[in-house]
Amino acid sequence: MAADKLPLDPKQDLAAYEQVGSRVPFQVWIGGTPVITDSAKSAVAALPKYSLAALTAAGIVAYDPATHKPEQAVITAVLIEKVGQDVPYWDSGKFNHECINFPAAWNTYALRKLGLQGSMGLRVGHLI
Repeated sequence: MAADKLPLDPKQDLAAYEQVGSRVPFQVWIGGTPVITDSAKSAVAALPKYSLAALTAAGIVAYDPATHKPEQAVITAVLIEKVGQDVPYWDSGKFNHECINFPAAWNTYALRKLGLQGSMGLRVGHLI
């Protein structure tokens, strides 16, 4: 099996509440919103895990508020390391806004929430 076809490494890609190598809880999802996943090829060479990305005809790219619509927004479930990589992503769910890599201009909870208005299913919240 080719290296880019291997399943996710459970030591690096645990489901929701844990970050490997850390004893601090890391809660990605919040609330009871249904989580929907899919996958697509990467059209960029690098993107951090848990990045807000855009799903385009070319594949997954970094989300740019100036050129992408909210309905194109997805969150990458893995670190992107090369063009053409199979990338699992979330296109629905409610996420802890502090865990997601947003565009630099979206530097507050209010801006992140506003920026995702119009997305098909992505929502953000904060832990109380």
